[in-house]
Amino acid sequence: MKLEVNLNSKDMRTFYGSKDFHIKNITKHTDFVNNETWFICEDINYLQKAIDKNPAGLIIPEEHEEYEKYEEHEKHKKYKRIQLQQSLKTLFSKNIKKVWPEFCSIKFPLKPDFICLVTGTNGKTSVSWITSKAINNLNISINSNHSKHDSNHLLKSGYIGTLGIIYPNTKTTNLLTTPDALDLHFHLNKMKKEGVNFVIIEASSIGLDQERLAFVKADICVFTNFSQDHLDYHITMDKYLKSKLKIKELFKSDCKFITHASLLDTKTTDIKKVKNCNKIEIKGDIVYGECPEACISYKVDSPTLDQEYLFHYQNRFKRALHKKTQENKKNISEIYSSEVHGFKRENINAAFVIIKNFIDRNASIQNYTDYKIIEEILKSAHVPGRFQKINSNLLDVYVDFAHTPDALEIILKEAKKEYRKVGLVFGCGGDRDISKRSKMGEIAEQFSDWFILTNDNPRSEDPISIAKDVISTLSEKAILIPTNNTNLSGIHNNESGNSKEIKSNQECNQTQNFSQYKIKIVLDRRKAIKEGILRSISEKTPLLIAGKGDERTQETNGVKVHFHDPSIITEILEEIEESKK
Repeated sequence: MKLEVNLNSKDMRTFYGSKDFHIKNITKHTDFVNNETWFICEDINYLQKAIDKNPAGLIIPEEHEEYEKYEEHEKHKKYKRIQLQQSLKTLFSKNIKKVWPEFCSIKFPLKPDFICLVTGTNGKTSVSWITSKAINNLNISINSNHSKHDSNHLLKSGYIGTLGIIYPNTKTTNLLTTPDALDLHFHLNKMKKEGVNFVIIEASSIGLDQERLAFVKADICVFTNFSQDHLDYHITMDKYLKSKLKIKELFKSDCKFITHASLLDTKTTDIKKVKNCNKIEIKGDIVYGECPEACISYKVDSPTLDQEYLFHYQNRFKRALHKKTQENKKNISEIYSSEVHGFKRENINAAFVIIKNFIDRNASIQNYTDYKIIEEILKSAHVPGRFQKINSNLLDVYVDFAHTPDALEIILKEAKKEYRKVGLVFGCGGDRDISKRSKMGEIAEQFSDWFILTNDNPRSEDPISIAKDVISTLSEKAILIPTNNTNLSGIHNNESGNSKEIKSNQECNQTQNFSQYKIKIVLDRRKAIKEGILRSISEKTPLLIAGKGDERTQETNGVKVHFHDPSIITEILEEIEESKK
């Protein structure tokens, strides 16, 4: 991608040089380099390729400016020695990752009045989606200078995250949870022009580490939780948490930091895996979640109080939920008891705190009671691909995005609170954190009554290799139902030496009944889902299909094909119902 900017280098903050240069076009991809386009070198391995294309100029990490002096220094061993031509216009950056976002923010300078960022291993999508949808449904009238004819207009909300980029009259897919800076600033600019006053953005750890959100300043930041994920990228839990906490760099001066109560626990949560975790301060201005007092707590400035002042909003939920609504005359406590529990309640609490804080900080917004906010949040609590129930008269079947050990355990525990037994279909993604695979296998074995292991997004990895990692520490026998050309070698034993009995198709045909086994491996995801549905119907148990949620594709060996779990489930259920006629 290339950006036309027409800027002078002296007007930029993220790099420096001895001369003023006019920059007409800028790119960070070598494919777009030419004699009118400057190249931002984020990866030094592509520098020579860019130089060979005769760029208009270069912006490179400051390490290269000192390369001649520190050629033998340890930290420079990873850099190739590249002779920079004196005739080539060159600028140096102390933080090369911020250069592209700065150009994008200057090209598209407008932003909605109120920005909320949400980070955390799990819950980002649900909290963001519920908040954005509820704000739109509240029909809040707000003062604004946007309209030339009427200073009062309805508050509009935008959402940017895993489910896409969504605001009035716009809905696009998003390949990344946190989009590239160009897409991000383009849409923020467009939102402002179209009267969107509030936007909530999912801030992934990788997006934060890569500075995609640089030059976006937030009024509210939320940290939902922390557990193992993305170690293929971050390598260690320390670096993972450090990337999450980069969200603090995006605070406005009066930004409110909202954190979940679990982030205060350094003994039982995954924060204990971080070095010197006791010295890490994650406590926000506002804390929500399962505190010992079972409430949402606000930290308030008071001359007489040195500790948090507690507002029992969860108790207020219960009282409010027993009131009758005027719209449908239905007791909302029924919704509360059947739909709002566990992690859903946590997400709703976060959404409530965000909206409550937003309204409290805008004097022009009046007459919105806690009950009204809660009512609209509950109506918005159904998030695509997040413990989503698929309509069926044959069985209770759910789809969820759970793709981390923590998320899978939480969703299975919640299912067990509602049902005596539960079946599971899931897989682990390829080219991602290998260490979480066996943990997810153990969780599946412990908390489901049976499960079928299948493909998620294998990407460039061999699916059977992924399956081996998942079952490597399990105690139960497994059946492998191979697809064509599946290589079964090496799967019979795991690293710890425990033998795994893996049966082929031919052997499976000689067994009495598949249901006698707790674990199966069916690599074809559609076949695995159908097998799970048929067994669940036969045993009259619910089924959870985890890992992909509302994702629309499946990637294998660089090829993406359309695959949408909810649609596949619906098709299979229709086939089963049709066969019974």
